[in-house]
Amino acid sequence: MNEFKNLFFLGLVAVFLITASSFLDFKFQKTDQLALVTPVAGGETVAVVRPDCSGYQADTCFTSLSSWESNFGGIDFGACAQGDLVCANTSAVAKIEGTWNSPDTTAVTIDGWTTSTNNYIRIYTDSSARHKGVWDSSKYILKNTIRLRDDNVYIDGLQIDSTTPTGSQYLIYCIALSANAEVNISNNIFRGHNDSAYSQNAILFANNSGGVVNAWNNLFYNFSSLNSGTKIVYINQSGGIANIYNNTVIGGYQGISRNNGDVVLKNNIVQDSVDGYQGSFNSESANNVSNLLSDVPGLNPKNSIVLVFENKDINNYHLSSLDLSVIDSGQNLSNDGRLYFTTDIDGVTRGSTWDIGADEYGSGGTPPATYQCNDGSDNDGDSLTDYPNDIGCSSATDNDEYNTPIQTDTTAPTKPTNLTAIAVS
Repeated sequence: MNEFKNLFFLGLVAVFLITASSFLDFKFQKTDQLALVTPVAGGETVAVVRPDCSGYQADTCFTSLSSWESNFGGIDFGACAQGDLVCANTSAVAKIEGTWNSPDTTAVTIDGWTTSTNNYIRIYTDSSARHKGVWDSSKYILKNTIRLRDDNVYIDGLQIDSTTPTGSQYLIYCIALSANAEVNISNNIFRGHNDSAYSQNAILFANNSGGVVNAWNNLFYNFSSLNSGTKIVYINQSGGIANIYNNTVIGGYQGISRNNGDVVLKNNIVQDSVDGYQGSFNSESANNVSNLLSDVPGLNPKNSIVLVFENKDINNYHLSSLDLSVIDSGQNLSNDGRLYFTTDIDGVTRGSTWDIGADEYGSGGTPPATYQCNDGSDNDGDSLTDYPNDIGCSSATDNDEYNTPIQTDTTAPTKPTNLTAIAVS
């Protein structure tokens, strides 16, 4: 009988150990994905935003960015007021992850938080949900707007798409900042609706109180140039500072427009706008590019520069090997006194000599493409090389140099034989 009890006891122990082991394995596997409901004092309290939260702990996973914001990041603020990051001594972080087969379609308003420089709001995509400098429908897309009404918000690595317009539209609207606020918008892709009937801003900074807004390594495209109200990056903040660095802006009636504020532009590309740079800018502005004549403000302006890019036909605005006017022509901003960073839109470290625009050519990411019409070779053997010399090339990114030769008959006519004369009466 005692032997049976011992065996029964040992069996219970074995079941307990197996169950505990399985639980610990599960917990270990999920540790890097689960946020902490209790605030991380002096650090970041992270929750995930992903398409499916099955198996995730409550208040640590959300299926939309709006849900994360409206639930104040799932943070237990305890005795502090809801959303008071300063009192809780933490920062709220939304880590967007996973494969997204459809966009996140709910508009986001950041409002009701109490922040500081050390207790901020950060929204970013990890590698599983982040684009590679080119629009990617399998990565995270917010197909709606973000309205920033609180200070100290950082947005990094998103794709932000337009909804069908019914009136004037913005994609990020930054308003009502305090004098000590900071907003950072980096490494994002903004896609416009390209509807000339309605004006649109990709980023609208409208603020009278002060603060600093920084925008770097962003790509903007598909904005209509036919509506005079479409100002892609529009700064209208009489009391604030804006540092706009290393962005690539395509289209729009105005590419980068200033109405008010202290605005510094460095290393930006604007192409295909009616007015690339509108307004007056801080004299520190330098090394900007436009395809228009006498358009660029500041030091070392590069006007009348038409860029090829890697493949505009599919909206790939990585730099091409033909874009020599912007490669190694930028200002190194790694120690800039206003805003410093070291990488490009792909997250690749820039070299000691920087390129202009969001992409750093040849330093990583997608290798720039070589096409038959820009490779320096006579691919079709007609003694003509590359665009525009070879008439078989429609552009420098045409990958077929061949043109159908004009057939010329040089054979001498032959004298007819065996002719029979027929009398006509």
